[in-house]
Amino acid sequence: MYARWGLNLTDAVTIFLHQSVAEGGLPFALRVPGRPAFDWSAPGIVRIDAGTGHAVLPADWAAPEDSVYDSL
Repeated sequence: MYARWGLNLTDAVTIFLHQSVAEGGLPFALRVPGRPAFDWSAPGIVRIDAGTGHAVLPADWAAPEDSVYDSL
């Protein structure tokens, strides 16, 4: 599959990983054909905490059963 570009699988994976780092994520959009792409950059969707690097969900996404995990 990659031979037409002169690449082997190792080269292709290496390029993919380098591009992922350069893009800060997947180097292509994931979507289902025929459905609009989701805009992850829209305000209030998900943000990344700069201190921890963890995803922070909007407060209105909290569910009461989430507290069960606090004691773990």
